[in-house]
Amino acid sequence: MYRYAIYFCPDEDTPLGTFGTGWLGRTPDGRELGPPALEHISEPVWKAATSAPRRYGFHATLKPPFRLAAGITEQDLNRAVESFCQATQPVPLGRLTVQHLSGFTALRPEQNAPVNTFAGKCVQTFDRFRAPSTAEEIARRRPDTLTERQRRLLESWGYPYVMEEFRFHMTLTGRLTEPETTTFRKTLEARYAPLVDQSVTISDICLLRQETREDAFILAGRYALSGD
Repeated sequence: MYRYAIYFCPDEDTPLGTFGTGWLGRTPDGRELGPPALEHISEPVWKAATSAPRRYGFHATLKPPFRLAAGITEQDLNRAVESFCQATQPVPLGRLTVQHLSGFTALRPEQNAPVNTFAGKCVQTFDRFRAPSTAEEIARRRPDTLTERQRRLLESWGYPYVMEEFRFHMTLTGRLTEPETTTFRKTLEARYAPLVDQSVTISDICLLRQETREDAFILAGRYALSGD
């Protein structure tokens, strides 16, 4: 059964999108670009470190992956995302920097407040399209390792890291060892240096589809934030 997600996926023709797709070696629509040219990281090491984020593509999560509720179609969801975007203004992110986060490396903003509010609105607005979580889906989130608040968020929204627990990030690697973290961070900071002073804005959001949990998420629609 398909799963869907609502992400910020920079267009591959933008500087940020070019950086992210070039690093992960794939575009949001699933086109393979191949590995980047790296001096200090071998292709096998790069491939192992990026295998998890490559399945999702270069993105930031706004509405985490979900199955459609009974009676809901992809067309229904498409229409709702389009309507939401027509009534929503672009969201400023400001500067992004390469940071270490819970064992992996990601791009993160210096200020979170506007995008946190926006992400919470996405979670709430589209939750009526989400099928209730199964016991297996709950177990995948290892509720025994979560805080009490995170467990409540998991029960309410199907994901523990939403609302006040949300941290905007654009994942660049999976979990790394300590030596790998140093190498990858230096490499990524050097690759991102030409963009580090760029102010980023979320001007559109994307609907992505995953056929099975083993498959990659593929772009199903891109919608401009065009509200006044």
